[in-house]
Amino acid sequence: MVSILRYSKIQGYPVPAGALGMIGNTIIVAWRDNTTAHGGDTSANVKIYRSTDGGRTWTEIATIDEPNLDEMRTGHVMYRNPLTGKLILVSALYDGSTRKGSNVYEIDVDGSYEKKISNLGGNGSYAEPLFEPVEIGGEWYLYCYVYNTSTSPWTWKIVRIRLSDWTVEDVADFTTELNNINSKPNEACAIIDLENNVIYAFIRHDGALAPSTREIHLWRFDFNPSTGAISNPTHISTIASGGAGSSTGCIRIPNTNIAYLIHYEFISTSEIPTYLAKVDLSDGSVISKYDISINGFHGDEGGNGAIILVDPSIETSNGKYVAYAIYENGREGYNDSYDGNFFAAIELDEGGYPKFVLVDITPTSVNVKVGSSFNVSVTIRNDGTGAGTCKVSLINHEGTVQDEKSATLNPGDEYTFTLTGVAPTYVTVVPYRIKWEAV
Repeated sequence: MVSILRYSKIQGYPVPAGALGMIGNTIIVAWRDNTTAHGGDTSANVKIYRSTDGGRTWTEIATIDEPNLDEMRTGHVMYRNPLTGKLILVSALYDGSTRKGSNVYEIDVDGSYEKKISNLGGNGSYAEPLFEPVEIGGEWYLYCYVYNTSTSPWTWKIVRIRLSDWTVEDVADFTTELNNINSKPNEACAIIDLENNVIYAFIRHDGALAPSTREIHLWRFDFNPSTGAISNPTHISTIASGGAGSSTGCIRIPNTNIAYLIHYEFISTSEIPTYLAKVDLSDGSVISKYDISINGFHGDEGGNGAIILVDPSIETSNGKYVAYAIYENGREGYNDSYDGNFFAAIELDEGGYPKFVLVDITPTSVNVKVGSSFNVSVTIRNDGTGAGTCKVSLINHEGTVQDEKSATLNPGDEYTFTLTGVAPTYVTVVPYRIKWEAV
């Protein structure tokens, strides 16, 4: 069961949108200043916050103040540049009437920053990162999506930034394919699977622009690890519809087809909850959906954040996977306990450690002819927090394993193993041992 381990308010009443990253165990968050008007305020700025105690407390460490600097648009992960160790922030520009692309910055753990690219995507567009940097032919690249709302149809393409010199290169334009499944593709997040050379992207489509026509779709693309080319867009499924909001962040559980997606849903103008959807990437089915609104409070703002997977050892002793997430919650313009821009540490379903306990052994003694076989039933239960494989062995008085069986048990499962032993070839009473262990 997904659960929020703890949460903390980063700043005031909710404004979109934030960016989230980590350098070591230090969490860095960038968020548009909540004291300035949204959109077109030439004095707007982006605040940088830092937490060194797992998101329990926050310190403002810097302000990025440039004309037309608006927000991170939907929220995204600030991925770490493998060449410098710094975080990469992509922040949107808007002058009150025109989208003007996005600026790209590098941010260090002390809050110092440097602008690397101006107006990525150009007028009419927004740009944000898709997935973590990848190495191709000895060079590191950050892939970004760029969508333009000033054209008809809205365009949606992918570019990449070469991190050695911050050169921007065009990769692919998927405007036609994406507009064939609903229209107006825009905000997105993605997962790259370098073992199978595929990309899974959650993309928002706005349709007729009315809240009820917004949808989130799961797409798969092929990735060429030699050239970095992206091709063959394939629609997998509709993740959410009827008012689904931004695809603001996604993660994948390692070595599985399980992904988690943060998004909001528009129920009414005063009720916009934030959800964490658990998705099977193989077929696009939504396995479950969890309301992660802070304290269950639904206002007129939700989602618009980011999510990252962290080392379970940082957070819990039970081995469960934990995600750090940021998102807005509550009602814009208000300022009570559950209105604002929040951080949450979220324990996920996956991971954990098994704990195998003995439930029953039947029979506890046997009386058989010399050299004859006999059966023993051993029932084991998994009282742990994670699935695991249990091996049960029947060991005779000489220490020889006469039989052993294995089975995988999920938390709470019981399983009965039937083991076969052979009595000694002479008349005697001897002890046999049952051994159970995780393997």
